[in-house]
Amino acid sequence: MKKFKDEIVPVTITELINELEDELNYLKDGGSEYRIKTAELSLKIAKEINNVTPFFDRNNSLEVVSRLLQNEDDERRYDVAKMLNVITKSTYKKLNYTDEYKESLRQRATGWKLVLIDPKKDKES
Repeated sequence: MKKFKDEIVPVTITELINELEDELNYLKDGGSEYRIKTAELSLKIAKEINNVTPFFDRNNSLEVVSRLLQNEDDERRYDVAKMLNVITKSTYKKLNYTDEYKESLRQRATGWKLVLIDPKKDKES
């Protein structure tokens, strides 16, 4: 999606699904079974609803999740709603970073140097 100066870019369902898939893949490499299942359920709901709007608000997100995950306990429904809400909002923020902010992030990312210290030489000093 193109972004013009001062234009707010909305989050599409495709972008949200991509972010949820990334989160699920990340969790599969060392996340708890509980968090993995939460991510799987979040992805399932996003695909089923096919609309990001309810996930911008935590209460609306919980309402949708509670309606669709009636067989899950309250804690799971709350965690799924929270994951959908947090990832939707973070995707929105990421899509709407100013050019100046993107540049500052790029500079910070490239400004680090890794210096390896030889422990033997360090003891001799």
